[in-house]
Amino acid sequence: MTTIDNSSLAGALFDAMSNGKALDRNTVAPLDVEAAYKVQAEVFQRSGRPLEGLKLSKRADGTYSAPLFSVIRDDRYKYVDGIVLEVELAFTLQSDLPSRGEPWTRQEVVAAIGTVSIGAEFVRSRYEGGAGGIFALGLADSLSNISYAVGPELSRAILEDPAFDSPLKVLGNGATLYDAPSNHQDIDPVAGVIAYANSTPSPLGFLRKGQVVTTGTLCGAVKIAEPARLEILLDGKTFIIEVA
Repeated sequence: MTTIDNSSLAGALFDAMSNGKALDRNTVAPLDVEAAYKVQAEVFQRSGRPLEGLKLSKRADGTYSAPLFSVIRDDRYKYVDGIVLEVELAFTLQSDLPSRGEPWTRQEVVAAIGTVSIGAEFVRSRYEGGAGGIFALGLADSLSNISYAVGPELSRAILEDPAFDSPLKVLGNGATLYDAPSNHQDIDPVAGVIAYANSTPSPLGFLRKGQVVTTGTLCGAVKIAEPARLEILLDGKTFIIEVA
């Protein structure tokens, strides 16, 4: 039975984010993308955080966004039950990418990226068992973002080849959690940035100088079942994070 309507979903999601609990998605009233963005914006506003970065999701029907709730440049993160790690490329912009009449080219978008770094996104759905494949529910939940850690800088040369498949290894307390070539769903990790820059911006607005932008995982979702010393090895660099 539906008990959480669109007007109260933001409060319920924010409470679930704050207390570590989860909502029964079957009790949430149906919502469309426009309503989902409104809920997402209210949750982020309640957090009181500045908009330091965006998470972009390129899909067949458009490119969607969610705020990164915090962008940390540290080697420690608090363990949360149900936490999942996604290793990504973190793009820090050195110039704006506003809407314009002429489409942004890949070369121009790459030039707007100041640095590319190892990114470690921590995610946890605020729904029991996840959003169940209902995209609007996940969008309202800020695409499950909890926080985002920016690690060592990588060579900008990796942006020259759209097919990014560098070897990636993730260790947790010394045990191998992932060991395979990077596997981005868009093949080109920059594709989502290009698509967003060339579309009608979401309520988060156009991409701005200084923001950290990420476009998706290179290794799927790696479950962190317990507090762990995580080691991420990518492109000759190592990012160590103590999740405790």
